[in-house]
Amino acid sequence: MKTAIKSVVLGLAVLAVGVMIREALAGMRKDPESAELPEDIIRVNVMAVKAETEQITVGGFGMARALDVVAIAPEVAGTVVEVHPNLDVGGIIPEGEAVFVIDPSSYVARVNESQAQVHQLDSQLERLKTQYAIDQKRLLTVERSRKLAQKEFDRRKNLLEGDDVGSQSGVDVQEQAYNAAIDAADQLAQIVQVYPMRIAEADAQLASARARLDLAEIDAKRTKLLAPFTGRVTANSVEVGQYISPGRELVTLANDAVLEISVPLPAKDVRDWIQYKSAPVHPGRAWFSAVEPVECEIRWTDQITHEQCWTGALHRVGMYNEASREINLVVRVDGKDAAPTKSGQLPLVNGMFCTVKIPGRTVENVYRVPDGLVSHEGTVYMAIDGRLKTVSVEVVHKEDDEVLIRGQFEDDALLITTRLTNPLENILLEVIHDDGSTTAE
Repeated sequence: MKTAIKSVVLGLAVLAVGVMIREALAGMRKDPESAELPEDIIRVNVMAVKAETEQITVGGFGMARALDVVAIAPEVAGTVVEVHPNLDVGGIIPEGEAVFVIDPSSYVARVNESQAQVHQLDSQLERLKTQYAIDQKRLLTVERSRKLAQKEFDRRKNLLEGDDVGSQSGVDVQEQAYNAAIDAADQLAQIVQVYPMRIAEADAQLASARARLDLAEIDAKRTKLLAPFTGRVTANSVEVGQYISPGRELVTLANDAVLEISVPLPAKDVRDWIQYKSAPVHPGRAWFSAVEPVECEIRWTDQITHEQCWTGALHRVGMYNEASREINLVVRVDGKDAAPTKSGQLPLVNGMFCTVKIPGRTVENVYRVPDGLVSHEGTVYMAIDGRLKTVSVEVVHKEDDEVLIRGQFEDDALLITTRLTNPLENILLEVIHDDGSTTAE
């Protein structure tokens, strides 16, 4: 019993000593000093942006085409007896020179025949008019003779009936003379009365003959087909000795003095950026006003002439394409501007597919930045007070690999050009400037 009590007392004593030792050790322990972890920093390249006034340029693609292209087809049939020495594809035929000639002999013969007929009818008409004037005078004489015959007949009749002077046979003879004078006057009056109708018929026949002569002369001229302008031969199927029929297109000429390029552009670009003249060309018409003839830059898409550039002028709005909902602008290029300016260059020619840049309106307070820096949500990353900030911007216009933006930031603000993927907002930055200097916060 006593042994058990001693064991308990000894255990309690040991426990008490242990507690005292723990408390003493706890009193001797010092709390560790707190330490701050270093903040993450990312290195970024930046560019300073500055608000500017920029002229918007819209661009598109189009095919260069000659302004005037004409297909030459004969209007008369016949055998080709002559062709122009330059009548080959690519040859140049000057304005007014014969492209080819059809045998004119049969057409010249018709002209001569028609001329003879016109001369004959003209002479007949003149004779008819002359005879008309003569018969009108004769009618006056015949009428006077009728009146004299009547007067003599009345005198003899009165003498016989009143004074028993003369004889009945004498009166009868005078009556016959009087009746003959009446008949002659009536016949001549009828002839004179018909003259205007005869003259009108002869005049109509003469007009018809002259019309046939005109047609014959036109056909004779049509045997020689002339170039309407100085043109380049783009197609030819004519040879000497070939019999040709009217209406078939045989030669095609292109006028390279003026080229046009039709450039389809989004309707929004045409609405927002193209410069128009203030006064409409045709008031009351539902169409675009005249465009300002701004100078446009034209380049062939072929890489071998990448450095070569031509100039043209915006000429008009060509059409609205309802399928693509695009508006075609027409740029016109003078031949002198399309020609090569030095050795080793090519001219701008019909059929070249080109890029065209058209200067538009100007905008103020915009910033020009690389295209890839603006997110799909319309934001950019800026370095503000050494930390990354996401700033919303308005994309005003996109040109090639650059965009014009507006935003709520100061001039010389630092735009982050380093491509970042989901960076932490307000993260600390080590900024690398364009000149290579570094700013760290």
